[in-house]
Amino acid sequence: MLMISLEDFALETNSKESDLRGLCSKIDYTGTEPSSPCNKCLSPDVTPCICTINFTLEKSFEGNVFMYYGLSNFYQNHRRYVKSRDDSQLNGDSSALLGQALCNPSKECEPYRRNEDKPIAPCGAIANSMFNDTLELFLIGNDSYPMPITLKKKGIAWWTDKNVKFRNPPGGDNNLEERFKGTTKPVNWLKPVYMLDSDQDNNGFINEDFIVWMRTAALPTFRKLYRLIERKSDLHPTLPAGRYYLNITYSILFWLGIQIRRA
Repeated sequence: MLMISLEDFALETNSKESDLRGLCSKIDYTGTEPSSPCNKCLSPDVTPCICTINFTLEKSFEGNVFMYYGLSNFYQNHRRYVKSRDDSQLNGDSSALLGQALCNPSKECEPYRRNEDKPIAPCGAIANSMFNDTLELFLIGNDSYPMPITLKKKGIAWWTDKNVKFRNPPGGDNNLEERFKGTTKPVNWLKPVYMLDSDQDNNGFINEDFIVWMRTAALPTFRKLYRLIERKSDLHPTLPAGRYYLNITYSILFWLGIQIRRA
């Protein structure tokens, strides 16, 4: 069994006070330790699994905060994995999307090219193994009543990726489902690509979580930007020092037919 460790969730900030070097807080929610609240989530029988980790920020985060997830022992740099995609399809080419030619979608996407005699959108092993844990952050106030922290999910992808390399298939209306008609979802996804977000500017191939995942990492231990927490006031820190908790909806990943679990 191939084992993957979800090493951490991390918060970083850069601010004038810290000379742009920033503060960092890292939390391990892999769950391998029996005492970890997320240990129960290592069982494939617990699906979906939600665990909660409490932590304390000793210092306030003054500037914008960048929220990352980290993986280790995940070889996104494997030769076959890196090539397992169809850039024409991801750029909105209808012929690549619907497999109107014998070579479409790209044969590089095998064995995640077609399913149930329909072309997969998006095809390939990279898309099929997309990270899909859900993280929610809460501040515990003086009255112990938790306050949710607003996590911004747009603005996390490179501008060139969002506006040039990734495009939804063309269509005259806003019905994205119709534009993906005739395709099927990746084998290990719970929902099709046109249902990734209710915000149409962040849905389909231009969903920023998807775009960030598709930019493969050069090393087997890596972090990827998950959310932004924007500073709203110069009078108050973005994240004040204090007690917090992180809610994780934990997912089991599958890749190339081998169960991949965090270890």
